[in-house]
Amino acid sequence: MLETLSTASVAVGNTVRIGDPLIAEMVQIRRTAWTIRDRYGLQCSMLRPNVDLSQPLDSAQLDSWHGNRAVYMFGWHTLDEFLLRSGVSTAVRERVERARRTTEEAQAKVDAIVKRFDSSGKPAVAGAEWTTLCDGPFDSILAIAQQAQDEANLHAEDIRAASFRILLVAGIDLTSVIAFGAFAVVHVQRRLARPMKILTAAIARLSRRDFDEAVPSTGSPDELGSMAQALETLRTSALEAERLQQAMNRFTADASHQMRTPLTILRTHISVLGA
Repeated sequence: MLETLSTASVAVGNTVRIGDPLIAEMVQIRRTAWTIRDRYGLQCSMLRPNVDLSQPLDSAQLDSWHGNRAVYMFGWHTLDEFLLRSGVSTAVRERVERARRTTEEAQAKVDAIVKRFDSSGKPAVAGAEWTTLCDGPFDSILAIAQQAQDEANLHAEDIRAASFRILLVAGIDLTSVIAFGAFAVVHVQRRLARPMKILTAAIARLSRRDFDEAVPSTGSPDELGSMAQALETLRTSALEAERLQQAMNRFTADASHQMRTPLTILRTHISVLGA
């Protein structure tokens, strides 16, 4: 089970390392602390029968005991490598040093008890004392794992908060873009579409020689505004020309009427004289 959990932890750590190195290191520190705790604790259950009878270890037991010790000692070496990296907090360093010191002191006492095994058949130490000696370093070792877990959680929360801020800024930017786009549409409609509609209608009226309605102003001093003024000038000029043409027609008609009567009288007199 321990090997399976260790393999799973390594796989998780490798996956996390791709996303964030600090969280990955905290995961590895936590995993290493648990390995130290488990390997250190194995000697307690393994040696208990020998402690109860003060029975010296055989070669197989010695190999297993030394093997477990080598594993957890290598765990301390692994933690030392992590402590050399930048970004490791003071709290983690303090907990590693405290747990190492506690474990070394407890291991020294265990070694002393093993050396006193004399095959007497009597307990080398009381069972409660042995349990207390074995369990003593556990809390300080697990404090390393807990600190690493807390710092990983805190860093993950910082990442989440930063991601939320980025998302919020992106949302504000998107809203600004949409608002600007809406403003641009309204502005283009006000500055281009509406004036073009006004000018098109005015040109259509002028083409029908409808000069009565004035060309509305676009309200903007741009090219469209200048065109509206030019069309209004053209309309007023055409209206004035039409008025003058009508006045000329009335004058011609009146003059023709005024001259027609004397000519008729003169033509009558000429006809009488000719008779």
